[in-house]
Amino acid sequence: MKARDTRWPSSWAFELRTREARFLARVTNVSLSGLHFEGLVRARPGQIVKFKILNDIVTGRVVRVSMTDGAISFRRKLTDFQLATMRQLREFHDL
Repeated sequence: MKARDTRWPSSWAFELRTREARFLARVTNVSLSGLHFEGLVRARPGQIVKFKILNDIVTGRVVRVSMTDGAISFRRKLTDFQLATMRQLREFHDL
């Protein structure tokens, strides 16, 4: 059985981009390999999405989504710096 990466609480507001649209969401927890978010995101499981951590573009795949939340698996694990950044508070008006 594969061990899961440690999940850390977060309150990082971010803009999630699909090919068709952009959505505002908030990360509720994050690990090196993925994140859980809350927000109305019209994406489908398996869809590729992108977002920025400072000036870095992170690409992932939607693994689960509902009307109020979802989860993303990163294509490449985050760096320690990216993870530390996402563990901070960022409000929507800071975007």
